[in-house]
Amino acid sequence: MESNLELGGPPGCWAAGPHWQPGAMGVLWLPTRRAAGYGLALLTLAVTPANVYMWQHPELFPKIPPSLLGIRLVVQVLLLACILWSTSRQDDAVATRDGKCEP
Repeated sequence: MESNLELGGPPGCWAAGPHWQPGAMGVLWLPTRRAAGYGLALLTLAVTPANVYMWQHPELFPKIPPSLLGIRLVVQVLLLACILWSTSRQDDAVATRDGKCEP
């Protein structure tokens, strides 16, 4: 029996994959930053069950050291915190051509 890793990952990861790039682009544009942040946070949460499953069943993924599977979950929590922190700030300023910042 082939593992999900050898088949290209769980279906949820395939469904979430195409949405990361538009979400990242949305973070770059101030009017869509907050919505993009919420979307990226939801995508990060959507792939969490697959990462937990891999961590709980490392024997199904022999090419990945079990310690890296645990580190992956920690990094995912840090990524989620970073996404929410960086996209929920109210005091975003826009630099003008003369170098001054406007709220």
